[in-house]
Amino acid sequence: MKTAYKNISVFFTLILAFAVWGFVRTYLGLFPAFTSLTTVHHFYSSILLSWFAILIIKPMLIRCNKIEWHKNWARSFMFRYTSPI
Repeated sequence: MKTAYKNISVFFTLILAFAVWGFVRTYLGLFPAFTSLTTVHHFYSSILLSWFAILIIKPMLIRCNKIEWHKNWARSFMFRYTSPI
């Protein structure tokens, strides 16, 4: 299993690049004023980017044999994302 998904972080980084490209006009293009955006927009973008960070970093931790770090990240982020619900 470890060798089958060895470079999955590269794939997820490409998906992140497409997601950021989609946000350029509607969100990032309004920087620094953000006049027409609400707090919900900022919350959504921060959740999206942190989810992508998890998606990219966790396979890298497994690849570097940092299994305990991988498990700790899973526990901490599961608590952060499910506790507001």
